[in-house]
Amino acid sequence: SRASAAVVLNRAAEGGGANPEDTRVYVDGVLVPLVYHLGGIVSIVNSDLIEAVDYLPGGYSARYGRGMGGVVDIRTTVDAPEEGKLSWSTDLLDSGGLYQGQIGNWGVSASARRSYIDAILAPISSRIGATLLPRWYDYQVKASPMNFDGGHFSVLLFGFQDRLSLVLPEDTATGTSGLLDNELDTAYSSHRAVVRFDVDLSETLTLRTTTAASYDDASFDLTDNFRFYQRAPGLTFRAELPWQANESLKITPGIDAISQWYNIEITLPFAEDQLLSFDPIAEQERFAFGFDGI
Repeated sequence: SRASAAVVLNRAAEGGGANPEDTRVYVDGVLVPLVYHLGGIVSIVNSDLIEAVDYLPGGYSARYGRGMGGVVDIRTTVDAPEEGKLSWSTDLLDSGGLYQGQIGNWGVSASARRSYIDAILAPISSRIGATLLPRWYDYQVKASPMNFDGGHFSVLLFGFQDRLSLVLPEDTATGTSGLLDNELDTAYSSHRAVVRFDVDLSETLTLRTTTAASYDDASFDLTDNFRFYQRAPGLTFRAELPWQANESLKITPGIDAISQWYNIEITLPFAEDQLLSFDPIAEQERFAFGFDGI
């Protein structure tokens, strides 16, 4: 359930007495920034696509060595009935559809959801004063061959966006410069493409690989005068070669590599050298700058 899932993440954040930002959340072995949408009620992955959720408060293996707090590891699955199955769900928060079936020799599961709280509140926002309009969406598509001898192969595409807008009454004073308009908007989105390949090389030796491409972005807008925007594409590769030497000894060499780029753009209503003489009433000339790195 949505409530019990929120409790799991809260407990993970408390693991080992670490800060909440030290908690790590994984979907099919790939790190994601969040596991719940705004309010911590709705998860970013449809529950019908979840095979298992492991909660590790501490003392976990090197597989999760980048974390200092708790770990939540979500594993997805593909349910592929021959005739295919299409379902739809609607509740007070969001609506979405789910397809599970076969396309050729592939089993496919696909899901998408969107909230509509903002659509309900928007028409009445001008009557009740300042209004917060939350909105989110998420999607997941997973495909795996029906017959893959000696191992496992799958492709997973998933992502989500959370957006929160503060809309003020239309008669809110903005000043002659337009410095303060009637809307504040902040958003965060995250997308992943994951390819997993596992194959048994022998009875005692297995190769496991996970390759993923990621794209995250975050923005904060107060009209066009104040704006912060960050893009962060990345690549992840993980390979393991577990070897069961005997009944009491298992050796797992491997590699775990993450490359992350970032690009940041900032827009201000004044130049840096005008900070001390800034006049919010006077007409301003926007000043934009940015930087990037890896």
